[in-house]
Amino acid sequence: MESKNIEKFGDIVRKPIIIGGFTLSFILSMKAQEKTAQVDTVLSDSIKIENIESEGNEKKLKTIIEENNRYLKLKELLLEYDMKNIPSLPAKRELFEVKKMLKTLEQGRDLKFLRDTVISIYNETLKHLESEEYQKKLQIEFGDSIMSMAHRDYRINRFKKVKIYFEFNTNGFSRYDIDKNIIILQIDDLIKSPTLESVSHEMTHNINQIGFELSDRADSLYKKAWIGNEQFTVIQLKYPYLFKSSDNLYFKSHTEMDSRKRVLEIYMEKTGMKKYGEKMTSEHYKKLMKLLQDGELDRNCTQILLTCKKEELIEIMNIIASNEYSEFRQKYIYFWIKNNFRNEKTHYGLISPYYNGEIISINLTS
Repeated sequence: MESKNIEKFGDIVRKPIIIGGFTLSFILSMKAQEKTAQVDTVLSDSIKIENIESEGNEKKLKTIIEENNRYLKLKELLLEYDMKNIPSLPAKRELFEVKKMLKTLEQGRDLKFLRDTVISIYNETLKHLESEEYQKKLQIEFGDSIMSMAHRDYRINRFKKVKIYFEFNTNGFSRYDIDKNIIILQIDDLIKSPTLESVSHEMTHNINQIGFELSDRADSLYKKAWIGNEQFTVIQLKYPYLFKSSDNLYFKSHTEMDSRKRVLEIYMEKTGMKKYGEKMTSEHYKKLMKLLQDGELDRNCTQILLTCKKEELIEIMNIIASNEYSEFRQKYIYFWIKNNFRNEKTHYGLISPYYNGEIISINLTS
């Protein structure tokens, strides 16, 4: 039985749905608080990726899956009611997103799957950094093959040292700790994401060092690409589940743009749309926007496409590698050294003030 009173949910005014004497929107808000207040007190801890498989951790995973399933099914019910009684494009888009997450939950991902998939993504990222295509793109940016090779070796060395943790927390978020060189991945996020896009996102933060290693050129391109605060407000209204009211500073930050750009590159390569290193065109952009409208893209891909201007995004995809050299930010010291212990081979090294003066050298000539 429905109450004759009117309730407001976001921008939608409707008769409330009553379940057990409570409105569905109230139950939904209580479920969200319950996830935070009850589950997090038990599950909030971080575990190294290699130690993740255990009976206790599997129970934690099961609890998180059950909580997410209950919450998303209630949200699905609420959105379906909206679509039936007060159709709107934002509700339709969010309903599609919720159904995708529920379908992913049904896969019953276990900890072995999550661990193996994260390791696979790590290996793919490392292969990308070591690829000839990545080196070519860096050389275009630097205009100097020696400098670009030195920087690539530096990034590879840092990426090989990164530590990865899983965190059992239903109210947190995946993140990269620049001081400790640690990636923390939220189980709550991974079990709902079809492609585990946050893994590549956080690994790119390791590469671009939360923006400290973005060049002045990259900064300039990302600044030009931002759609502007006024247009961002319009996008928020169309996609409220993707952009919160206070997110404009977050999404316009160049390190976040760079990480989402990398996820988009991965998507285009895996779907056969465009290989890394191939020139992106307006035709590629058109195909991506069609997929976006059909709800086929991951969140990161959707967010970068919606918050960047078309021509500037295409330019970014064609010019910027995962990160670049910035003399202003890093002040690396380059120097030639002769290594007489390796058959007189010449090496090129660099010192970074951020990494205890560690010298990294690479073989340039045989």
